Order: sequence, then structure tokens, then C-alpha cells
Amino acid sequence: MCRVITPDHLDCAVEFSWKLCGDMKQRSYPLYRSRPQMLQEYRWSVEHENGELVGWFEKEELRGILCYYWLPEDSYVQTTGFYIASAGESGEPYRKIADAFLSYLEHKFPDYEINIGIPAENRRAAETLAAHGFTVAEASHDMRLAKEDFRKLSALHEIIRIDETNFDQYAEFHDAHFQNIYWNAARLCSQIKEWDIFAIRDGQNIGSCIFSQTSGGSGGDSSDASDSGGTDSRNSSAYGEIFGMYAADAQSAHSLLSATLANMFAKAPSIQEVIYFIEDYQQIARQTALASGFRIMSHYQLWVK
Repeated sequence: MCRVITPDHLDCAVEFSWKLCGDMKQRSYPLYRSRPQMLQEYRWSVEHENGELVGWFEKEELRGILCYYWLPEDSYVQTTGFYIASAGESGEPYRKIADAFLSYLEHKFPDYEINIGIPAENRRAAETLAAHGFTVAEASHDMRLAKEDFRKLSALHEIIRIDETNFDQYAEFHDAHFQNIYWNAARLCSQIKEWDIFAIRDGQNIGSCIFSQTSGGSGGDSSDASDSGGTDSRNSSAYGEIFGMYAADAQSAHSLLSATLANMFAKAPSIQEVIYFIEDYQQIARQTALASGFRIMSHYQLWVK
């Protein structure tokens, strides 16, 4: 049965989840880099009013973990942990536990958009999500870059920074090229100091752009929500995340990505990793990322209902 996890059982929940993280067929997003990072996220959900950590117990044995948060102002739910073990002593199947977790969210948040990110390799989760009416809203390559692997590409364009002084010139371009994502122009503008936005002009107008966040540098806390299911602001280790890039051509992509990565490493010298989710159809972005030193970590799917 489903039961809310209390602070005194937090370590048990982390231990259970971390053991499953070695197998992409059992993982969910975000992909935690360490056990302490997972503990920090789980603790946040236990301690904050807009978070919750739920366990599935077979008698007194923990067999599943559901971690999530919600944004009431946006009617938005995002999971940050969805882990289910193989059948226990009484043979409770994966599907029964997954059904229980999804039904729990559906009944608690009937008017919310529920977002669950998983690796494509987790076929059992995907099958259960589909059976509950969830659909794939995003299919992306999960790209990761270690600082020592960064290969700076040639910058062939003049790069301009977008901030509060020129955001009005950028907003329409952003919403035209990044539709149906959480971070629309209005939300970016409301937290503009937490973002690094670079653009290239095509004549007098914006022609290409990239937007990202860096944690562990001079900026403050960043977002509560991520379309990619990557790392979020509750995790304190230094990292960078590129949320989106629209490039008119390969040369523009090279210029924008190099400027962004150089900026990240300058802001946060202790940065451990840069995360970039690139949708399957974005071939120029993927090839540019590979040329810059990124590697493919997994294939990410965002399921939404």
C-alpha cells in the first residue's frame, strides 16, 4: 500500500532508490549523480509543503518510491523519483505498484498537468504510463559534458547577451521557437537574473538563441521546474544546464554553444557537469554538442497527462 515517508525513514528511502540507479531499465529522471544529491532532493520533498515522498510497502517491506513536487500557481506536478523493485516475497508485480503510484497522483491532482521523466530503457514504466493515458511530450538525447572534455568551437558571429534591457526584443522570438515548454518568455522574464541568454542577430532581428542556467556560481537559486527533468536548483553541487537552442545554421550553433559553455565555466570554476537535453529532430544541435565534447548519457522521455 502507499504510505507517506516521514523524516525518520528518509535514509531507508534513499538507500532503496540508490540501489536501483545502476540499471537504466529501473531509473527515472533526474539521473542523480550521487547518493547525497538524491538525499538532498528527497529531504526537500519531505520538509516542504509543495513536496511529498511516498513509499509502496508490502507488509513492512519497502518496494517502491515516488518523489515529486507541485506548483499550485501553474497546476504542475513533476516527479523527481519513480523507483520500483522487482517482485517481493508475496510477488507484488511491478505493474501493480506503478498503477498505485499513478492513481495516487491522478486522484490527488485531478486538474494538474503531471510530468514524469524516464529513460527510454525503462520500458515497464513506459507501458504503465501509456496505459494510464500519459503521452510522450518530449523525446530527447540526454547529453552530458565534463569540464575536461570541453572542446571550444570557433565563434563566427557576434554574440549578444539578452537581459532586462533588451528582453522585449527577444520575447516574441523565444515563444515562436520554444512552444509548449514551461519556460516561456514570461517566466524567463520574471527570473531574468537567473538565466544566461545569448543571441545572434539576423539583420535587425534575432535569428538564433540559446538559454541556460548555471548553479554554484554567482547567481542565486534558479527554477522550480524543468522541462527536461534535469538537475534543478535544490541540488547544490555546481552544474550547468542548457534548456534550449535555436540555431539558423551549424555555424550559429557552434558560436552559441561555445559562448554558453565558456560563460558557464567562468561563472562556476568548480562545475562538474553540463546537461543538455536535445530533442531527436534537432540534428544540428546534437552534432554541435558532440563536437564540443558532450556524450550521450541516455534517451530521455517526458510523459505528460
